[in-house]
Amino acid sequence: PLEQSILEDTDNRVNLTAQRHAAEEAAAVYSVFEQYLVDLCPGPTERYFAVAFLAAEMANMENDVRRTILRLTNGIDRLRYVTHALEEVVGMARARRMAHAITDPVNDDRESTDENSLMNLKVGTPALPPWAKSIRQGMRVEYYWNEVEGWCEGTVMEEPIQIVDEIIMTVRFSDGETHRLPFTADEKVRWRPPQQSSE
Repeated sequence: PLEQSILEDTDNRVNLTAQRHAAEEAAAVYSVFEQYLVDLCPGPTERYFAVAFLAAEMANMENDVRRTILRLTNGIDRLRYVTHALEEVVGMARARRMAHAITDPVNDDRESTDENSLMNLKVGTPALPPWAKSIRQGMRVEYYWNEVEGWCEGTVMEEPIQIVDEIIMTVRFSDGETHRLPFTADEKVRWRPPQQSSE
């Protein structure tokens, strides 16, 4: 806790150096652990115990988690408990990285080709997919009706009418029903060209 508070008050460069040293130390501990696991822990029970504690140590888990690990007597239950605790730690770390990547201001001076810098989030009014402009009378389309019916295939019965940003289509579905439906950009996920095998 004291080291962490000192690191939080210092420059990022020092923080990165400390993180690198911690990672190197963890890698060295893991390497030794892996080499001597069979010698130190000949039976499966001892191995489960050692692996659970190593995972708790490397993840820097709280003392209450470590106390629970000590109380558990079944090695498999102990490993399950540790992996569940690790999922929470990893999930939070992943969420923090994602939030940081989204909120990190873009520096125009540097050119980076990593995946995060290539994200191009578009904000604004949704648009119809390009294939929507090619819809004509007689074409087959699929429409997602609801969770019960799923994707329903049908034929466009009249020339579609475009009104501003939506297309009005009269579609006769394979069950014989005919409906006049809007194809809007907001609901474009409900429409698709016919698939080879419908769901």
